[in-house]
Formats: sequence, structure tokens, C-alpha cells
Amino acid sequence: MRVIVDDSAFDGHIPQPTLIELLVFGFRGRHRIIVKRGPSFERWCAQFSAEAREPYDFALDVGAEMEVREPSDHEIRIGADDECVPIDKAIERLARAFLVFLENDRSDRTFLEAVASRPHRHLLQRMHSQGWLVFRSRGGISQIESLISDELAEFPGDAGRMFAVFDSDAEAPGEAHVTPLSVATHCQKQQVPYRMLARRSIENYLTRHALTVWADAQASKADVLRGRIAILYGQWFDARPERRNHFRMKEGFQKMTPAHAIYREAPEDVRKQLQQGFGTQLSTAFTSDQPREVDLRDEGAWDELSEMIEALLRSMR
Repeated sequence: MRVIVDDSAFDGHIPQPTLIELLVFGFRGRHRIIVKRGPSFERWCAQFSAEAREPYDFALDVGAEMEVREPSDHEIRIGADDECVPIDKAIERLARAFLVFLENDRSDRTFLEAVASRPHRHLLQRMHSQGWLVFRSRGGISQIESLISDELAEFPGDAGRMFAVFDSDAEAPGEAHVTPLSVATHCQKQQVPYRMLARRSIENYLTRHALTVWADAQASKADVLRGRIAILYGQWFDARPERRNHFRMKEGFQKMTPAHAIYREAPEDVRKQLQQGFGTQLSTAFTSDQPREVDLRDEGAWDELSEMIEALLRSMR
């Protein structure tokens, strides 16, 4: 967040430890602290030696540079004007974690980190380890709406520190299930940024390479799973890639009754091999081997996923 601090904040009416607490946000790289420098700020700085001022000068320089390079979408002003937020309220707000609402905070978090570029992955992991970023779920997509509502009831007007990611459950392109559509509508109403996956579920973004690495680690089931992968990347699915993008990867054809039109003409060998899918533990494939960017590009998922991660990071700025 961009934090504009008016020169009047340094005129002596705010305790020094409170001002330092505010500047620490900038030093740690969590928020962009931008001071409107004037006489009060210069007098405040004069209390410190050059060595003591160095971390605060660094924080202000970094914040200004980041704001020029990548302006934040969110702003808060601190000072004496009526339009400004009291500094204690501002610090309380700035200290709150950014929330990402998911269907499953473990598997979906692993998915987000796995499909992010390496620099973005390291940034997400660092922010999570420092408590700046929290992944939250309550047991399924149907609970995302209540998670958002509960958080906004406690912190009204705080939608800017939230983001939601969820499956479309779509059996074909552009045919999202009613529940994801309801969640999307709720996010729009509450002004919470979100991404509903274009493919059916996170497992539909596993690449052939990542699936194979995971299958090879499944001991006695490896041969059976490799056979299913060969069918999934065989001629029938290749003829219409949307079949692979919306197939029930975990449950298989047994849970696709009545089957959507794009699957009705599946040959018998395809149905037989993929009748049971890849099993309920398939999402662990994202930890077995993170999908490689080259494979995500080749299989047509990179543009959507990279835009999603960039949108998440923009919301966190």
C-alpha cells in the first residue's frame, strides 16, 4: 500500500515511537512510505545521527522508487487534515495480513506457488513466512462467500487486502458451475478481486511432465497411472484439448454421468482406462514436481496462470 505521510505528522503531536513504528513498514518492504518532506520532518530528522537515520532514509528511498516503478492501487494518508487517517488507526490497518481465500488452503496454496514464476514464488513464500500473506479456507468453495462476508463485517471497507481463487468446475469452456458463478458474483458485489479458473479445476493445469513424475513415485500404481497419462495425452484428447482441460482428473468418467457432449463419443479404450481417473491424492502432484514454465506454455496454460499471479501481486502492493 502507498502510505502518504504529511509533514504535519512530524510536528510533535505524535509520539516518536509511533512514527518509527510506521517507518518500519517501509524498511521491511511491506508498504511504500512516502513522506511529504517539510520543516517539521526536517526538525524531526535532526534529532538523529546520520547513522541512526540511515535505515529510515533507505526505507523512504525504496518506497519512492517502488511507487514510480509499480504504483500501488491502494493509498492511505496520515496527517492533521480531516481527510487523513489517525496514525494509530493507520498502523492497525497496515499491520493486517493480506488474505487469499481458497477452496483448500493447503492444496490450492501449493498450486499457486507451483505455477508461479520462480521470482514470484519466492516472493509469495517470503510474504507468507513473515505473516504478511495468509491463505484462508473453510472447507470448500461454498464457504468462500461467508469467509469474505465475515472478514468485511469485522473490517468494513477492507476489501483491498483480499483476493479469491477458485475452480470453475466447468464441464466445457465457458460453462462454469452455479456455485463458482455465485462466488464470483459475491466477489464483484464486495469489490474483492478474484480469479475463477478457466479450466475445470487446479488438477487440469498439471502438465504431462509433472503428472509423469508424480505417477513414477506411486510405487505399485505407477504402471497403471502411466497408462492413463498416455491415454490423456493420446489422439482422442489431442483432437480437442478442451476435453483434457475439463475432464474430471481425480474421479474420471465414473463421475461424469450424464457426460457432457464433448465426451459422449469417447472410445471404449479411453473410457476404460480413465473410468476411475487419477485418484483423490492427485493434487499432491504439484509438490512432487512443480510444472515447468516451458510445459505450461506448450500446453496453453501459461498466459492465464501468469496473469492470475500478477493480479494477485498487484492487489498486494
